[in-house]
Amino acid sequence: MKQFSKLFLFIITDVIFIILIIVMLKSKILPNQKKEAIATNNIISSYNGVFQISVPNNWKLIEQRGKLNPAADIELVDNENLYYCIFLMENKLDLNLSYSEYKRLSFKLIEDTYNTKIDKTDTLNSNGYDINYTKLNTKLNDNDISMYAYILETKNYYGKCLIWSSLNNSTALDSITNDLIKGFKEI
Repeated sequence: MKQFSKLFLFIITDVIFIILIIVMLKSKILPNQKKEAIATNNIISSYNGVFQISVPNNWKLIEQRGKLNPAADIELVDNENLYYCIFLMENKLDLNLSYSEYKRLSFKLIEDTYNTKIDKTDTLNSNGYDINYTKLNTKLNDNDISMYAYILETKNYYGKCLIWSSLNNSTALDSITNDLIKGFKEI
């Protein structure tokens, strides 16, 4: 009988302990029990089907080609945060330029188009290629904007990617641009 009461007390203690843990988990009393949002991405293809980009769900392909730029291969918008993105890709065989020369000419074109001076560029690697980029603050249609300009290379193409938002949204834009460009690839 004495052993039975010890066993009974042991079982009751365990049951109470389990119930307390369940209550604490449900009420979030235990530390480090944060739930994190699961980011899901959409795969979007270019208008010509040659390229793809993996983007967060709030980014959408602009259905009407040429709305942001008539030459763009991909035009994206995040209507939630008012971010915009275009990719302008050019076949390497049509250009007969080295990537270094293409990059120099592209950054010069960006300087001339947006009436700005690019003093510094950075590099990141994605899908085995170096991508050169810079951040600039400029005007677009009389609006102050913050823009990232990326010059990239894939197996068969060179390209430019421009990602921008209003100058007021600059800090938020900083946190998403490199991840966005890393989701781009030639199919």
